Amino acid sequence: MGIIPVVLIVLIAIAWILGIIWAMKTGKEQKMTRRSAILGSLITGFAGWVFAINSMLDGEEIGAGLCLFASAMAFGVIALLAIKQ
Repeated sequence: MGIIPVVLIVLIAIAWILGIIWAMKTGKEQKMTRRSAILGSLITGFAGWVFAINSMLDGEEIGAGLCLFASAMAFGVIALLAIKQ
């Protein structure tokens, strides 16, 4: 597994988080936005775990750490949405 999937998963996680923060600050958070954020965060979170396992098996610990970081941010968005509700 190369660096491109790792960078991709991190960028996706950052985009989801920025989108959710924007929606919460502008007051445009609606039911569909919340569902979309939860679905995207779940996909990003679990994809981060899969990529982290692949990276560890290939011996790339830094890539695995970045994937786990993106996964933790994605699951953190779900926790933030649950607390806000």
